[in-house]
Amino acid sequence: MLKGYPFYKYIVNYHPFGNGHINKTYLVETTIGKYILQQINTNVFKKTKYVMQNIDLVTKYIKMRGGKTLEIVKDNHGKKLKKVENCYWRCYKYIEGGETLEISTDDKIFYEIGKAIGDFSFLLTDFPIKKLKITIPNFHNTLKRYEKLFSLINNNAKVNNCFLEIRFVSEHKLLIKEYMNKLNSVPIRVTHNDTKLNNIMINSNTCQAICLIDLDTVMPGSLLFDYGDAIRVAINKAKEDEKDLRKVKINKKIFYSLSKGFLEKTYPILTDIEKELLFESAKIITLECGIRFLTDYLENDVYFKTDYPNHNLIRAKNQFKLVKEMEREENIYQNIIKSILKQLENKGV
Repeated sequence: MLKGYPFYKYIVNYHPFGNGHINKTYLVETTIGKYILQQINTNVFKKTKYVMQNIDLVTKYIKMRGGKTLEIVKDNHGKKLKKVENCYWRCYKYIEGGETLEISTDDKIFYEIGKAIGDFSFLLTDFPIKKLKITIPNFHNTLKRYEKLFSLINNNAKVNNCFLEIRFVSEHKLLIKEYMNKLNSVPIRVTHNDTKLNNIMINSNTCQAICLIDLDTVMPGSLLFDYGDAIRVAINKAKEDEKDLRKVKINKKIFYSLSKGFLEKTYPILTDIEKELLFESAKIITLECGIRFLTDYLENDVYFKTDYPNHNLIRAKNQFKLVKEMEREENIYQNIIKSILKQLENKGV
């Protein structure tokens, strides 16, 4: 496979890299630089060519706007997507001096994370959205996720193990419907759709964010999805698969820092309805992620990588506990967002 790339004869070493749930990733070390080689999971990304087309268009646009982003490496035939024995591969230049974090409690890091996610939205504000393909239909359609979950519960032997979780989701059906209706008034923008901590490259020396990586889910959507998903991951004091739900609590300092960074970058482009839905989006995206984990559990773990039989169920419980924590002190988080927006308004940003 590596023979197809111009750096092949300079290779010193290569090995598995990162902790992604979906694709197989390798770090290739050569005497002329480092490269990231990935085998794309075609069970998840069935429209592989469209995935790469979207990435190519978006990275070119970000560069044109003066932003930093991934750089695709072509093979010896000038192709950005390489097919070998029914597997699709692609390659990026390794970002020197950059690292990704699996976990952090540093609110300054999350301020940088917020800025990077916001800058992604800002730089792509005027991108011709019709050029982007929908590679995973209804990816953040929470109502569709809800309906799929409930289509699986009849005659499913695992349902008895997650009765309380299914009931929790059913209690939020009206909230989901209302939110989806509100989204009809929200601008369609370029969205990353997977803005967890380890998808943002950080400068290992300065701790400043460099750019967003893992662009496979770039599609038309709402910037609320990117904010909501980033908040979901960042504010949880526990790991995503922590079994002791008592540890699932919200880090308010990180909530403030990430929100501040994000809003400083996006404030000039935000509409009133987007401002209004910021916290609700964080709550809905967290609920949606729990629904996805629970769905995968009932489908016998066909999407997310798991380490043990109930892994996805534990993840779902974790997300639903986080939703409960959000709901318990919702006024606090709404007021934090309002105070940041007020500060930016007063500064005339």
